[in-house]
Amino acid sequence: MPAISVRIEDLSSVPADPGLLRSGERAQLRAMRLSPQRQEEWIRGRMAIHRALAARLGRRARTQVVTRPDGAPHLIGMPYSVALSHDGSWFAVALAPGRTARVGVDLCHRSHAARLPSIVARLTRPDARLSAMEQWAALECVLKMRRRGITSLLGGRVALRRDGRRVRVGGIGPSTSIHLVERSECVVAWGVEWP
Repeated sequence: MPAISVRIEDLSSVPADPGLLRSGERAQLRAMRLSPQRQEEWIRGRMAIHRALAARLGRRARTQVVTRPDGAPHLIGMPYSVALSHDGSWFAVALAPGRTARVGVDLCHRSHAARLPSIVARLTRPDARLSAMEQWAALECVLKMRRRGITSLLGGRVALRRDGRRVRVGGIGPSTSIHLVERSECVVAWGVEWP
């Protein structure tokens, strides 16, 4: 199985300057007509992806990151699949080799810890060894991998089970294994499926 790479960083110090974007990215940004806050997030998200590619490839990758109709990022001219998540100024990027890989990542900031237990309890059959933040991040990761929205969980009960540093997720299509990492500021979940 090819290696997936994940990069997590606080980008609050990165300027949300459209001049940092590639020409195609700037054109797409103008066409989307986003609010100022959403525009800053979008620019920083593209910068996070470019930085992850540079870390993976050891150089600045000459690619453009475009937004697909479903809202997910897509790399032009690179043999990688990409997923992006952010919460405030924190961003997580997951890269997997191959254009057909289904990759997902979710970053959940600890500021959400108090409100997540009641939400997660309505959607899952949880493992007591998982915090609500870990469960939420794993659920969001699988939904991103499979290009599904949170409403696809309503009416069903997803099963989550801790397996070391991973979480087994069942009930959203085929069972899958998601990696988890806890940091002082957030929980990050990522995974990949190859066709």
